[in-house]
Order: sequence, then structure tokens, then C-alpha cells
Amino acid sequence: MLFQTKKGADVTFILEQKEILAHKSLLIARSTVFEAMFIGAMASADSHPKISLNNYIANVKDFETFLEYLYTDQIDINLQNVYAIFKLAHLYDISSLLEECATFLQNNIELSNILEISTFSYLYQETCSLFNDCLEFICKNAMKVLYLPEFNKLDATIVAEILKCDNLKVKENDLFDIIYEWAIEETKRRDLEVTNRNIRSVSVTITDLLRFPIMEPVFLATHVKSTKFLSSSDFSDALSDSVLISNGQSEECTSRFNPKPRALPSRKRKYREF
Repeated sequence: MLFQTKKGADVTFILEQKEILAHKSLLIARSTVFEAMFIGAMASADSHPKISLNNYIANVKDFETFLEYLYTDQIDINLQNVYAIFKLAHLYDISSLLEECATFLQNNIELSNILEISTFSYLYQETCSLFNDCLEFICKNAMKVLYLPEFNKLDATIVAEILKCDNLKVKENDLFDIIYEWAIEETKRRDLEVTNRNIRSVSVTITDLLRFPIMEPVFLATHVKSTKFLSSSDFSDALSDSVLISNGQSEECTSRFNPKPRALPSRKRKYREF
């Protein structure tokens, strides 16, 4: 096999001090990125170029697995290498391999890895629908996912995307407590003193996504008020809307917070509940 013998190899990749041989013509045929690299305007004049790679994307084993796929169209994707192979496929524009990686991750989403896959896939939303699959899983299993210890370590951008979901299967009262705990941990991560003011500050992109009007009036008037999570004016407006909704007058809500109940729409992809 050409990949194994390396006969006629005319490019060398250097990764972790190891030299990995390959054939430019084959790489050019598989990837527009390699095409630009080897015969584009910025291509090296060297007939056998040596290209140093950073190991922040993949180690030697994963890069060789990636190269073997380019030669054979065969690959063993597993939970140990899928992220590295995905990043390589994205970097070198190998759409078929990217699809295989995304499908593998979609088929292996479970409670133990959902937040890890969500964080990873958020970066590649323009490439595949994996992040949407993660959100769907989270929505259906919200009361378990949102109480995972790892949830409090999520970046605010991921938390915000979760809170935007109309089909998040959780009571808004419970969601407030979950987000308040996340905000406390986020305050600590930023090396700030845990004060009401700092908690509000780190939650600025999150607060508007909580649906305070659909919380119970008593919960707002006692629990939420005691945390001072909202400014006085926002709290007053949210409480007024909550009372209106409890009296069946949701059309009269005027606060800046979303008064729409979270509901469960029909889904194309069905994930099991845990």
C-alpha cells in the first residue's frame, strides 16, 4: 500500500519531532487546502518541502490516521481521536471525513459527554448541525444535564444558547436556581469577590434570557428578590408580569423579559431520556 511504503513521497510533515512522509499529488487531489499549499501562489519552490505542524490540533498517531484516510477512505473513529480528526478534517477541508466525525459524535451523545460535545460543536456551527443536536438532547434531558457538575464550568455563550431554547424541559423556578449557581461559579472563575453586584455583572448576557414573568409570583417575591439578581426596576416589572400571567392576562405583560412558556415541540431526531 502506497501509504505504508511511502515510495515516491515528496513532502515531509514534522510533528512532535517525527517525520511523516506523504505524496503531494494525492493530498492535492483530496484537499483544496493542500492544493493551495503545494501549487498555489504561496507554494514552496522546494520539490520536497518539509512542513512543521503544531501539536495543538493532533498528535502523531491522529495525524497519521488522518493521512491514511486520505489514501484509503477508511478510518477507525473513536472517542479518543474523534475531536482531533474532526479538527484536521475542518482545517484541510475534507467534507466527507467531517461528516463521518459529526455523525459519530451525534450517535454517541449521552449524559456523560453532552456538555463536552456541546462546547466543542459550538465552535463549528457553520460546518455541521452537531450543536443543534446537542441542544435537542439537553432540552429533553434538562433536569439531568443542567444539574451535572460540569454545567457550572460552561462558557457563558453556551449557557446563553441553552437558555434561548423554547423547548427546554425544566421549570423556570428551577432554571433560575441553576443559573444563579452557575453565576456564582463564574464569578469565582474570574477571580472576583462573590457579591451581588459581581454576580449580576458576570450574568449580563444571561439575565435577559431567563423568563422571569413565567416564574411563580411568590417565588419571585421571596427567593429571587433575596438574591438581588435583578435591578429594582427589572424586579418590579418581572413581578408585575408574573402576577398578570397568573391571572391569565399574559397579553398585558410589559417587561423586557420573555413571557412565553417553554414548550416541547415535535422533534425530527429522537433522543432517549436518561
